[in-house]
Amino acid sequence: MAPWPERQIKVYMLMVWLCAAAWTSAVTPPNSTLAEYEQWMARHGRIYKDNLEKAKPYGIFLETLRFIEDFNSKAANQSYKVGLNQFSDLTTEECVPRYTGFRATSRSSKSSAATTFKYSMTQVPDSLNWVEKGVVGSIKDQGECASETI
Repeated sequence: MAPWPERQIKVYMLMVWLCAAAWTSAVTPPNSTLAEYEQWMARHGRIYKDNLEKAKPYGIFLETLRFIEDFNSKAANQSYKVGLNQFSDLTTEECVPRYTGFRATSRSSKSSAATTFKYSMTQVPDSLNWVEKGVVGSIKDQGECASETI
């Protein structure tokens, strides 16, 4: 009776190996886009511990590439084109809180009391450049600046 459990273990191990091999081949990307992703990773300092960890951001990167190709192919009437940048492997849901510090809150947590605007203006210009007025500085990339302390 001892050989049977050993045979079961070998069959089980073979099945696990076959499933892993099938999964790996299913998630292995085409060489051209993988090479482009590897170059992009090097340029933007992305490092992953293994291919499993790299799979999700690579999928997002591929979606971004498809968007770029689609947009730019239809951009004949546009004055600009889009391209890859340091955010190309992030979803909007990942990028916004990480780089803007914005934390969505539910409406129920806000006060229902109405507030009034304390300034009254009768003549409002069509546009106003606050940078030229010296009120604010120019746009800067602050990286992951979502600090909770202010």
